Amino acid sequence: MLPRTLSTPVLTASTSALVLLLVSACADDQQASEADPSADPDTGSSPDADPDSDSGADSAEEEEEDEESAEPIPASADGPAQNWPEPELPDEIYEETEEGAEALLHYWWEVLNHARITGDTDLLEQFSTEGCVQGAHELDLTRDLFDVERGWWGGESAEVRRPFTRLEEDGFALSVFELYETAFDVYLAGEHEVSVDDALTGITWIAHHAYLDGSWIVDELYVLNPEQVEDWENAE
Repeated sequence: MLPRTLSTPVLTASTSALVLLLVSACADDQQASEADPSADPDTGSSPDADPDSDSGADSAEEEEEDEESAEPIPASADGPAQNWPEPELPDEIYEETEEGAEALLHYWWEVLNHARITGDTDLLEQFSTEGCVQGAHELDLTRDLFDVERGWWGGESAEVRRPFTRLEEDGFALSVFELYETAFDVYLAGEHEVSVDDALTGITWIAHHAYLDGSWIVDELYVLNPEQVEDWENAE
C-alpha cells in the first residue's frame, strides 16, 4: 500500500465463506520445386493454385469471429462463467476528481465479481496497488479457488451504496460507503460446496484511492467496524 497516515486492520467480509504448443511442419520450397517440375519456380506452387488463397488466414479469421460471437454463459453448477463480458470501464476513472475516485469504487467491486465468476484476475490486479492488502487477498483467494480447488463462484456483484468521497493530498482520495453483497454459491472440484443466501449487507467500508499513471486505482479497502462482521458471523 502507498504511504499514508491512516491505517486500520483489514477484514474480509463475505469472502470468509470460501474454503478456499504448437507443432508445425513445412516442406522445403526448393525440394518441392525439384520434385515437381510443374511447380512454379518463383512460388513453389502449382500453376493452377490460386495466389489469393490463404486457408490458414481464413481459418484464423473464422475462429476469431466465432469467439467474438460466442454467447456469454453465466456461472452455474455446470461451470464458471464463459465468454463473460468485462465490466464497462467508466470514463470518469481517468479524472483526478472525487467523481473519478467514486467511479473507481463501483467499478472495482464489479471487477472483483468478474474475477470470482471467471477466474480472470487481470483487471483486479490492474486496478489494485501492489501494496493493497485486501486486493492481494482477493487475488490469492480467487487464484486458489480456480487453480488449486478447481472451483468457481456464482453470484452477482456487491452494490456500493451511499458513498462519501473526498480528495486528500495530491493523488489520493478516501471513500466511506456501505456495501451490500448478494447471495452467492461456491463450487469446489466441480461440486456445489455452499450457498450463502444472507450475505453481508449494510457493512460500512473505508476505501483509499491512488491516482497513478492517469487513472484511479484502489490503494486499500477495509471494514470500518469489524464488530459488524463479527455479529453476522456469530449469527451464522
